[in-house]
Amino acid sequence: MANEEMQRAMDFIVEQAQSGAKIDALAEAQARNTEGIGSPLSIAEINEREINTPGHQVNSLSRDIATSAKLPEQPTVVSTPSSMLSNARSIERHNGKS
Repeated sequence: MANEEMQRAMDFIVEQAQSGAKIDALAEAQARNTEGIGSPLSIAEINEREINTPGHQVNSLSRDIATSAKLPEQPTVVSTPSSMLSNARSIERHNGKS
């Protein structure tokens, strides 16, 4: 085997070893991610089951009914200094303090 062929063979072996190390690192990262996702996923599944129970649906409907039964909001009255002065003058005139 010539030196060039020997060098290419060694380069190929090094590349294969580096690729294997990268694959191992990715597999470890995936395993950590899978472990990290498991807990929130379990919590989400439990919450979903609770939401779909009849008791939760009844409570939700009760809240909706209570919300829709509220009286409509009254308009907000905004007083400006000039309207307050005008109101004060009207009251004084009415009380005879012109």
